[in-house]
Formats: sequence, structure tokens, C-alpha cells
Amino acid sequence: MSDDHHEDKEAKGNPDSIIEQMRQYIGDPEGLSSYVKGVMGKFQGERGPLDHNISDIFGISQGATDQLYTHAQALFQQGQYGEANKLFSVLILATPDDGRYQFAYGASAQKAEMWLQAIYGFKNAAELEPGDPLPLYHLSHCYLVSEEHENARQALIGCIERCGDLKEYEKVKERATLTLKSIKETKKKAKPNQEESPEH
Repeated sequence: MSDDHHEDKEAKGNPDSIIEQMRQYIGDPEGLSSYVKGVMGKFQGERGPLDHNISDIFGISQGATDQLYTHAQALFQQGQYGEANKLFSVLILATPDDGRYQFAYGASAQKAEMWLQAIYGFKNAAELEPGDPLPLYHLSHCYLVSEEHENARQALIGCIERCGDLKEYEKVKERATLTLKSIKETKKKAKPNQEESPEH
């Protein structure tokens, strides 16, 4: 048996090793994408068609992901948003269909003012949790900061619809409604300026 094969087997059975390999690509989406594709290709023959997520492929247990989530939450509470986001990055790779992880990834990115990453996390969370208005509410803020006003407007409309008449979301609905009104007013004020001739 070759040393390379031994290393592959060791990595596959060691969540800490896998996580460290993943973390070296955090902040480098292209590198991370290449790494994940390489791993999936490596185990495709062994595992058959890959309808598994990353945690299945590497054998990362639910207990391991729960521990990572707890640690990442602690970092978030301590105001270490960038470090928390790195761990949440691992979690959304390990379990991409968990809306809780996607929302946490978006929230930590939002706090760290990493707007593209925040948008990514909140969009995924909104799709995975269709009854929850909070991902769309936070998504609208990220769009506004990024000056994507139409996307922000659509997110707010969706947020308000999800809030419905539920008492627990009264404040969220109120804030979303006020923000939506502000966007409409800003748009109205901008129209006369847009119609002015650039010539003096």
C-alpha cells in the first residue's frame, strides 16, 4: 500500500484533518471549489454516485458538526465575526441543506461587513427555511448596503409576506414595511434628477 493511499485513508477518517484542509481555502472560493471537486472525484469510484454532502463523504459525524457550531457561536458572541464565519464556512460545506448553518454564515458575514458572503448565506437560508422572514429581512439590508435597491425591495416584500399576521414577527414586519416605504420614496426623489439633461 502506497503512502499516498495511507494518507487519503487517514484524512478521510479524521474530521480535524479534513476541516484544516478546508479552512486553508476560506476566502479563496476558486481554490475551495477546486478542492471540493477533487475530493468528490477521488471518492466517486469508492462511494458510487455522489448524492452525499461533504460530511457524508468524509465521515464527519453529527456530533462533530454540532461541536463546530457551538464553538462558532461562541466566537460570534465574543465579537470575533471573521473567525466565526470561517467555521460557519466549514459547516455550510459539511451540511449545505441546513438553514441554521446558512443563516449563521450570513449573520457572521454581515457583522464582518462581508456583504457578498452575507448575501450568499441569507439567500440560501431563505430558500431552506421558506416560512422564516428573518433571512429575507437581513438579506434586504445587505442588498441596500450593496446599493442593489431592487433586490432589497423584493427581499422586503417577501419578508412582509412571510410575516403575515404572526404576532412574533410584528416588529420585523413593521421595520420591513418602513424600509420598503423609504426605498419607494428615495426612488421617487431620484426620478426627477434622472430626467434632467446632463447638458448645461
